Amino acid sequence: MRLLLVLSIFLYFIETNAQNCTPNINLKVNVCGMSFSKDSLCPACKDCPAGLRASDSSFSIISYTIRADGAGFEDIEETFNIGAAFNEARKILSKARPGSNVEFSCIKAKDKNGRIYILQPLTLQL
Repeated sequence: MRLLLVLSIFLYFIETNAQNCTPNINLKVNVCGMSFSKDSLCPACKDCPAGLRASDSSFSIISYTIRADGAGFEDIEETFNIGAAFNEARKILSKARPGSNVEFSCIKAKDKNGRIYILQPLTLQL
């Protein structure tokens, strides 16, 4: 019975944390390797694949949500991307054009000590 109670509390906190996308560190991200972004020439992006990069190189991107609307989109589109590279996000980014709004949010990153943080969201108006 205690095990069930402890397990229930544990699962509740995991679910609560998973839905919490409030940034808990003042760290920004750069979009690398995409021709539509001024940030694609960021110093942290030397010969790296297209994706998000934290402005502090001691952080690695774990996951993020990308949302887009405006030109090229009939409705708001959203997807969850695992890792820094544009994997699932590529479907949305391929539709982006001048007049599109693209938002990267719920950006989770891990520091060198293994602690996980939620970084500041990034909104691009193309």
